[in-house]
Amino acid sequence: MDISDKLQESDKSNSKSGRYLGLALVGITGGVAVTLSVIAAPFIAPALRKVVAAAREAKLKGVGVELNPWLVWYSRWVAWRNGVSSSTSFITQDLWKFNLQQYHNVVIFGVEEMMPELESKLVQELQQDGCVVACRFPLPSWEPVATIGEGIDTVWLYRKPLTNSQQKQL
Repeated sequence: MDISDKLQESDKSNSKSGRYLGLALVGITGGVAVTLSVIAAPFIAPALRKVVAAAREAKLKGVGVELNPWLVWYSRWVAWRNGVSSSTSFITQDLWKFNLQQYHNVVIFGVEEMMPELESKLVQELQQDGCVVACRFPLPSWEPVATIGEGIDTVWLYRKPLTNSQQKQL
């Protein structure tokens, strides 16, 4: 066996091991994606149902902001599947870096720990006569205009409170 035969044999071996490595990586990535979807589905499914219903029934346009790209792609797929992809968009971005000043209404599906900081962000950025719909967890110090549902499907409707200087002007 000469050196060229040995090189060809080595190339075939490397090619097979590379192929197996590629298949293993695809399998692992797919498994992680499925696992994340299964874990996240109970948390995002109620939120997506409400967004899709608002887009479909009230003919509202919506922009979703989510840090997790898997959830963004899943949201886009659900919107497409439900026929509201032309009136919704989902972007991968950090909510804390996303400017809310152009929005009149905000629907938030957050976690309890983020709600106090979110209140501050909304006071600073949300338009003055803006409304907030908080799903699953209430804003800690704002007084809701209405509360709908119960348990994990509870939704709180808020109007942005007036600042002290705005109250004095009245």
